[in-house]
Amino acid sequence: MTLARPTVVLLTGPGRSAIAVVRVSGDLSRLDQEPSLFQAANHRRAAEQSLHRICFGAWGAAPAEELVFCRTSEHSAELCCHGGRAAIERIIISLEERGFVSGPSAGDESTRSSLWSAVTQARTQRTADLLLEQTTGLCDQELVAIADLPLAQRTARVAALARWSEFAEHLTTPWEVVLCGPPNAGKSSLMNAIAGFTRSIVSEEPGTTRDLVTLETAIDGWPVRLTDSAGLRASNHPLEREGIDRARMAIAQADLALVLVDRSQAHSAADLVEIDLPTRRLTILPKADLPGVCSAPVSPECVSVSSVTGQGIAELLTRIASTLVPELPAPGTPLPVTFTQRMTLEQFRPTE
Repeated sequence: MTLARPTVVLLTGPGRSAIAVVRVSGDLSRLDQEPSLFQAANHRRAAEQSLHRICFGAWGAAPAEELVFCRTSEHSAELCCHGGRAAIERIIISLEERGFVSGPSAGDESTRSSLWSAVTQARTQRTADLLLEQTTGLCDQELVAIADLPLAQRTARVAALARWSEFAEHLTTPWEVVLCGPPNAGKSSLMNAIAGFTRSIVSEEPGTTRDLVTLETAIDGWPVRLTDSAGLRASNHPLEREGIDRARMAIAQADLALVLVDRSQAHSAADLVEIDLPTRRLTILPKADLPGVCSAPVSPECVSVSSVTGQGIAELLTRIASTLVPELPAPGTPLPVTFTQRMTLEQFRPTE
């Protein structure tokens, strides 16, 4: 009889706890190879313990970990040990050295629980629907299938799953979108226009926005956290410089930057500071209701908007959504939603 692939799975959640539960599946006789991993108080081998019978014992070489061992089926067992990270890691590492592979098992209770927990974190109906589909175990089944493949055959399957990692993560975590540009470019007004209410203070005085102003919303059903940042320019004012530094940090960490270029004003190069923009960016031409004085040509990639009349706002929202999510997964596509799934996927990536 061919046994299932030997696996080790942490059933309890991440973080410290009083007790941790580790499930071992596969050939349990691996535990009894010399030196034996489990020294039972009844002196019986791990693979010979009675089914569903709790057995106290010690794990590993001295100083050994005290734990409770229970065979739950002919080829599986659960270990209840101290919930500290060191004890858990020691047990899992010792099992990996015996050929057990860490990762989720298809249909495992802990992974199902994590997936249902992800559903509760959904911020929109659209993301909730996608997360509900994943509770059937699509990703765990794919990870198990990948693990059973020879190394030479894994590359394509790993790449197909990894391409949805960022998308899957943002089913529970909002996309970060930062509005940036020089002072008085219209960032705060645009923030309010998208929000539909006054979220940012608007003033004709340059540099009004000093700290980051955030707003969580949904655009085309995708959760988004908008951030209004300080105007970017060279400044010797300590408070304004701090705001600019925070703006630069937010921009560097953003999933998408909305770069506002105010054509109603002539800005010298010295007014702007160099910033590291994310790969995804959109150039916004605000104040479309005012006559432009900038002679620079307007690229068709730019979006002209007016926070006063609402011109171009709908188009901008469509462009934001399509830039963040240019493609949707087909029904039945496995998505690495949980942290454990993404970490397991990383283990399968080829090392350079």
